[in-house]
Amino acid sequence: MFNFVGKKIKALAVVVFVMEVLISLAVGSNASSAFAEDSLIGALLVFFLVVAVGVIAGWISVLVLYGFGELVDQSMEMTRRQEETHEALEEILRLLKEQKGTAPRQEERPQPSVRPQPEYPTRPQPQTLHSKSDTSAPVSELDRKLPLRAAEEKPRVPSPEEETDSDEPELYIPEK
Repeated sequence: MFNFVGKKIKALAVVVFVMEVLISLAVGSNASSAFAEDSLIGALLVFFLVVAVGVIAGWISVLVLYGFGELVDQSMEMTRRQEETHEALEEILRLLKEQKGTAPRQEERPQPSVRPQPEYPTRPQPQTLHSKSDTSAPVSELDRKLPLRAAEEKPRVPSPEEETDSDEPELYIPEK
């Protein structure tokens, strides 16, 4: 019932158009019979005018319905092609994995019932720094974590405002 919906809509549009043409012929003949007593030319003119307006109005009204059917048809075709392409790409990917040896063969693939949990490596414990000292005094934990102040110190670079004794210009590097 719901297969080939686009073709059914287009067929319905054709049937509706034929019915509108037949109705416009019937209305045109009925309208021309009212003018047949006065003049034959007036009756024919009314007949053709009513039929022409009926056919044009029917064609315009059915055009939208037929266009919608065509749209549904094209959409269904595109969906079918996408599904075929997706299946083909999955097959190519499976074959490439089998060729590379990273995937089990199609018939050997296990079907897990529960999603396996990934295993994450544990974080290694930080190593403590041991300082060699001549004294046997214990080193506190805070002293181990604090860096040496002398290692952090950088040579001081004079600013451009400071005067120097040499004639060569000095490069100013701002401290961070």
